[in-house]
Amino acid sequence: MIWNLNNKGFTLVELLVSFAIILFLSGLALTNWKGGSQNLALVRAANLVAQDIQKAQEFSLSGKPAACFALAPAGSMLGYGTFFTSSTPSSYIIFANCNIATSYEAGTDQIVETKTLEQGIAVFSVSPSPLSILFVPPAPDVKIEPGNALLGNVILQNSQGKQKTLRVNTKGVIDILQ
Repeated sequence: MIWNLNNKGFTLVELLVSFAIILFLSGLALTNWKGGSQNLALVRAANLVAQDIQKAQEFSLSGKPAACFALAPAGSMLGYGTFFTSSTPSSYIIFANCNIATSYEAGTDQIVETKTLEQGIAVFSVSPSPLSILFVPPAPDVKIEPGNALLGNVILQNSQGKQKTLRVNTKGVIDILQ
């Protein structure tokens, strides 16, 4: 068998082309890394907000007691809800409704949790504004205030300007829209 020494290994051109392709693909992946992580943060935040709205609904359905319920006047619209306002864009509130109002009233209603959104995610807008979504047992009836609205919208935005809209209707159905 005769070996031809000229056919062994790779040529310098082949190595340079392979190296250039690897660098190009790595550059594409790294430049999109931050944008991809911010988009995932927006999706996570939208899902977390939807879960927290459902948590308020579950609290209401399960009859979870709140300290203020014992002090509430007869006929009060007791239940749990969530409160959003664009004046506090980095957080929202899960509250126990302790009075006859169907919307969140600071100082009267009991704050169950104050939830903070991930860094780079903010409540861009809400409608109606400020938005209270209240679940009143036993059905639960869903009250979207102010104005006894049929739909409540929360628009979340990341630092790149991309948005996700959460829509809640009077049946308690939560949709996450693009």
